[in-house]
Amino acid sequence: MNRNHFSLVICSLIFVSVILGCDGMSHVSGEVYDSENWPINEASVKFSAGHDEKYPCEIKTSVDGSFNCGLTHAPFSGVPLHITVSKTGYKVFQMDFTSGEAHRKAEGNQRFRIVLENE
Repeated sequence: MNRNHFSLVICSLIFVSVILGCDGMSHVSGEVYDSENWPINEASVKFSAGHDEKYPCEIKTSVDGSFNCGLTHAPFSGVPLHITVSKTGYKVFQMDFTSGEAHRKAEGNQRFRIVLENE
């Protein structure tokens, strides 16, 4: 193999390694309320890539019910995402969506508005 071919092979391998090593990122933010429109403090928010709960982000809501959570996943727009919000005394909220939907929501500065119903 001559020097030019060798250099081309090395450059190609580096390019493929960089592409395969890239990660995607999804972010969700919003507020959690009760059925009377009061913010819920200390609700548990779990945001994960799919139901197998890969790469989870787990946080609690603040006093005003707000949350912000992000995670890294495969670099595709169709990655299945899952959010679960829970608090003692309330029914568990669960929602499935894709990384593309999360990205479009974030680009439009839209936030999740989650209402937990009493048990």
